[in-house]
This record gives sequence, structure tokens and C-alpha cells, in this order.
Amino acid sequence: MSKFDKKFSIPHNDIAKVVMDGPDNFLGFEDKLEDENFFYNIISNAHQSYRDEIADIYFGKSFLYKYGGTTRRYGDVMGKEATDKQIDNLFKIQEKYDIPASLTINQETHPTEFIMDEDVRNNFIKWIGEFYERGLRMCTISNMDLMSTGILQENFPDMKWKNTVNHIVSNVQQMIDLISLGYDIIQFDRSINRNMVELRRMSKEARNRGVKSILLASEGCMPMCPFKKEHDTVQPWMGSTEGKSYFGTLSLISCNKWRSKTDIFNDSTFLYGALPRIGTQCEWDTNERFDMYNDLVDNFKFSGRLMSPYANSKSESYACWYYKSDDRKNVFIARSFKEVYDLGTGFLSQWNGRGYVTTSPDDLKKYDVRYPSNKIKAEKYFEEIDHIYKTEAGVKMCEALPNCKNQCWNCHLCEDAYGLKHFDSLVQINREPNPIEYKEI
Repeated sequence: MSKFDKKFSIPHNDIAKVVMDGPDNFLGFEDKLEDENFFYNIISNAHQSYRDEIADIYFGKSFLYKYGGTTRRYGDVMGKEATDKQIDNLFKIQEKYDIPASLTINQETHPTEFIMDEDVRNNFIKWIGEFYERGLRMCTISNMDLMSTGILQENFPDMKWKNTVNHIVSNVQQMIDLISLGYDIIQFDRSINRNMVELRRMSKEARNRGVKSILLASEGCMPMCPFKKEHDTVQPWMGSTEGKSYFGTLSLISCNKWRSKTDIFNDSTFLYGALPRIGTQCEWDTNERFDMYNDLVDNFKFSGRLMSPYANSKSESYACWYYKSDDRKNVFIARSFKEVYDLGTGFLSQWNGRGYVTTSPDDLKKYDVRYPSNKIKAEKYFEEIDHIYKTEAGVKMCEALPNCKNQCWNCHLCEDAYGLKHFDSLVQINREPNPIEYKEI
């Protein structure tokens, strides 16, 4: 058995957008504009070695109920969910390939009627039960009160319960508290990617107590972002009132500031998007760096349910790992992460394992690293590539990141590596006295 088997928790590309009028009143869903079978196709067409590395596929779905004269929604925090057809396909994947489907209910606000109203509570249990009867055995749930009642564990004894990364479990005591509530799978906080000392403690105790651990490997959110709580609270309905989403409204005065083209030094550049400090993803510049994390956690989670990496795929498209240079002149394909690792060239974080390709047999011979000519080409490319990871400042940055604890104000190794002036906080980028026309929101 490979050390990569059942290693990655991957997002399902949910396509049903919720439409609401305020935080309580559910109106419906936007019309579906995408092929509901594309995710099923790219997983079915993938090589078995790719599927072997998937620990689970997580998706969102909302519980709809009547209360207080309105139709209400309780579900995921992102405001998008899988269609019924997509869920049918996820259970087909589970049955055919033994890849668990994992329901995500990670809403940040928790209506009191779930505890106080017996009808609402019983209907919610019935709703979960419909998935359970179809074979669902893994569920992320953020509602601590419901977990505390024990009603979920009593009704679904074979379900593995995950906490949400938004619980911010960043030390051993917090982890033990959640285990005591009945969680079987602990998702560590984003900050643990940059706190190797605490990660070792948490990993050791999780294994002592027989629970699985998950670490978020990809994350675009600013470490300990001061806007995160508000973002997750309003995300499910903000876009509905404006016909947009958080990223077309409130993000204009929050995270779009440090992702925009003009930076605080009035330079026209997208370079801030490359800085590791802009997110909390793992930087696997070498195989050894990956192994350091891999030895400590059971699974790596990749974010991305809001993204559409598989849209416009064809029936013959398939999931894989691929690398594409910025100038698009160098493209390499691997059937699995193991093949990427076995290249021995490093740059593991630069490969995309959440996309698809559509290739003819002839094209495959041009890009697939299994072919000796392409393997040699890839080795030569990564050996000669001019990349930040190879500079003295870049090596220093990558060595520091696993233990930096995101204290960027007193570090600045990221800026040094990328040749940028020091700044103490991402929040200060493009921060002007009157930064936005509020009528746009």
C-alpha cells in the first residue's frame, strides 16, 4: 500500500447557488448552467492510482424547513451546494470506487430552533437519515449544541463526524474537547500549517486517542484574517441580495484589497498573490518538506468547492495532476501524486491535482511523465527553472514557513524572497481613508 493511498480529501464542484432574501428567508436556487455529470466523468475516467489517493469527496447540501413564517436554510457556509443529480453521482462514485462521499454542514450561525423546537430537530434528523440510508458515513457538522445532545451519534452510530476547520482547533486541549463531544475526525486550524511544534503534539495525541487528523493543504485566506468571521456569516446570503457574491461585494473592502493589481507601493503587479503569507497553504518545495507533514497527519484537505475547475470538461476528460508553466510552454501530466513525488524534482505545491485534461493518445505521449522522454524533459525543466524556491532567500523562507506561526510583522522573509518592500499586515495594502464607493455594495 502506497503512503499516498486515501490521503487527500478533495472538494466536489458544487454548482447550485443559493438565493436568499436576508439571512433567514430562503427563496430558491439559481438555474443550473453547467453539466451535472462533469465531476462524475472526470473521476470515472481518471486512472485508478488517482482514485486510490482520494480519502473522501466533500460536498454541501442544505436542510430546508419552515419556521417563523419563512422557508429557512441550514447547511454550508459558502452559499453553494450540490444538485440532487450531483449527489446521485457522488453515491455512484462511492459504490463503484470505494471513495466516501462526505456531507458538509458548516454554517457559522446556528438557529436556536434546532435545539428548542422538537419538530425542526426531528425533521433535521430525518433529513440526515435519508443520506445515511443511501450509505453516507462521513459528515462535517459545525453545530456544537447538536453534537452535545448526543442525538446525532445515537441515530447514526456508524457515521464518522468531522468538525469544521472554522472551529479553529489550534492546540491539543481544543482537540480533546471536540473529541469529548463525539467528533471522530479532527480538522486542524489553518494556523497549524505554520506551527510544527503544536502539530507534532496534536498528531501524537490524536493517534493515542484513535481519531483521524486532517490538515488543510491549500488555503487562499489570509492567516487569522480579521474579516473571516464576518465573511463566513454573510456568505450564504450576501450574493443573493445583490445578484453577486461576497467576492463581488464586501470583498472589495477586504481581501480583494491585497489581491488587486495596484499595491501599497503604487507598483502595478500581481506579485502579492504569490506570497505564501497571503494564504496558509503548505509549501512543499521538496519531497522532504512534504514528508515532514505527511508523517504527522492522516489526510490533507484541498479547498475549492466554490471553484469551477471541471466546468466545460468533455465526456472523455479525466482528473489528474498537472503542471503548467506561467508562459504555458511547459506542460506535464501525472496520473497520481505518487508519480509527481517519484519524479524527485520537488515543487510539489506547484502541481494541480484538482483539474482535468482532455488528451488524445498522441498528445499524452507529449506530456505524460511516465514516458522516458517526458520524464527527462521534466527533470531538466525543474533543474533549470528560475524560481524563488531556488534562491538563497527563497530557501530560507521555505525552511521558516513550517514554524513561522504567521507572525509576519516581525519576519518579512516572504517579502525578502520575492524582492518586495516590507509591510506588517496584508490589511494595510490599498487601505485608504475612503477606499470604496459604498453604493457599489
